[in-house]
Amino acid sequence: MLLNKDVIADVVEHLRARDFSHSAHASIYETILDVYANGDPADAASISARLDKSVQVQADQSVQDYLDGLVAEARIANEIAELCAMRLVDRAFLRDLVLLGRRVDREHVSEVEADVDARATAMSTEMSLRRLLKQREEPDQGEFGWEGALDEIEAVNSRGIPTGGISTGFPRLDYVIGSLRPGQLVVVAGDHSMGKSTLALDFVRSCSIAQGLASVFFSCEMTDSEIRMRLLSAEGRVPLFRLRSGGLREEEWTRLARHFKLAAALLYIEDSPRLSMQDIRERSESLSARNDLRLAVVDCVQLVVAPDIDHDGPRSLARSLKQLARDLKIPVVVVSRLIAGTAARSERPPSLSDLEPSLLDEADVIILLHREDAHDKASPRAGEADLQVAKQRSGPTGVVTVAFQAHYSRFMPLEPTDPPTA
Repeated sequence: MLLNKDVIADVVEHLRARDFSHSAHASIYETILDVYANGDPADAASISARLDKSVQVQADQSVQDYLDGLVAEARIANEIAELCAMRLVDRAFLRDLVLLGRRVDREHVSEVEADVDARATAMSTEMSLRRLLKQREEPDQGEFGWEGALDEIEAVNSRGIPTGGISTGFPRLDYVIGSLRPGQLVVVAGDHSMGKSTLALDFVRSCSIAQGLASVFFSCEMTDSEIRMRLLSAEGRVPLFRLRSGGLREEEWTRLARHFKLAAALLYIEDSPRLSMQDIRERSESLSARNDLRLAVVDCVQLVVAPDIDHDGPRSLARSLKQLARDLKIPVVVVSRLIAGTAARSERPPSLSDLEPSLLDEADVIILLHREDAHDKASPRAGEADLQVAKQRSGPTGVVTVAFQAHYSRFMPLEPTDPPTA
């Protein structure tokens, strides 16, 4: 690479800085790529001038002398430079495998006499191995790379949803936030009895039933049976109270039978009043490995056992949820309560100041849910709800109005005549 800049274009497709076992070589490689990207000559003198003085090569040897030595020893034919780069990648992969094996032995096998969860250990090791395989297969060009970025732009322009994005089921909301995107932490917050869980289930229905993709719903508040009742009510258009109390009409039984496709949907439910962040991560990683998980929903975040028990627990939990979204490259939607009580806020719509500070910092998108008729039954806006996109890192904010059908336990899109309000 220091001898012929044409080699750089061939090598960069395979080799990443982390593939080098020598940290100085990784720094040299990154500097070569920076210089090459700027259109400057990537010779030994230029690289030496650009390298940080903190880079350690060999004792009693300058960076310039070290680079000159590398050039003198590495006069290989340009035709096999790419092959050498691929050999480096293979050696780096084998080195990572050895390190993974040692970690498993150190953390688990050596503690065989202890009370170790073998299933959790196996899943954790499997996910680590899958991450290694994925790193080896994907070029190190950021999360998407230039080609991926162009593919995303093309997908948005052709179908309105970016590559890997999950439609919320509400076209106007998709327009504002650009769908539920991989790697995002999305917060749905509102006062009690506003329908936060219902909206989150609508996202799950859109993902797994309308789009046929795998999703998981973690619930700390509702049982598995309660969740399935809500899903049947929403999909079959059968009043929820009738499903619970009986007295179904013949046409309602027919609608339920027609919508029994729910049984085939890749929709997984995990209900526990004591869900921990470890439970959420392990189950999500397992579903990601076996069923190509595309969406995870947590209801509600205040009831999840934080990763630690110190004063920073809520912040650690929010950070862990964001990390889960990035690691699995899926959107993670969390339902959140507001920190201020209804009496303190009176009947005003919620604002960002009503949200847990840790969620406010970590969230990519925050949707605040409000219904006027929750406080005023005689409101002229009865049956409507406002989804206020109060925060979005990569786009505008605004308010999307939807219909609330409480008897069917669902929200529905409203056909707009105007663009979303700012």
